[in-house]
Amino acid sequence: MFNNCGSKIKIIAIVSFLLNMITFFVVSIWLCGIFDKTLNADFGVLILIFLLIMIVGLLVSWASSLLIYGFGSLVENSETISDILLGHYTDSDDYFQPPKNIDKEDI
Repeated sequence: MFNNCGSKIKIIAIVSFLLNMITFFVVSIWLCGIFDKTLNADFGVLILIFLLIMIVGLLVSWASSLLIYGFGSLVENSETISDILLGHYTDSDDYFQPPKNIDKEDI
């Protein structure tokens, strides 16, 4: 449950973004229906309201998910650094492995 917290947080950020987008889509359609019934608005005004809510929703969803995803990356990187510093890694791990086109003597 508490292993690989960083990757789980990153998955939660992606799922949260998708759920927020679906929610904003449904809310924007619902608000267009309310504005149509109460204000007797034009079709162009309803489209404008729909697009405005969707754009604001996209930006809010993106910004919040970006912060959550970044936090997940920080947790993942700090776990990796902790493993390296505490010596909880083996030679088979990919830590400090140079790219294949660079010789180890050049490093």
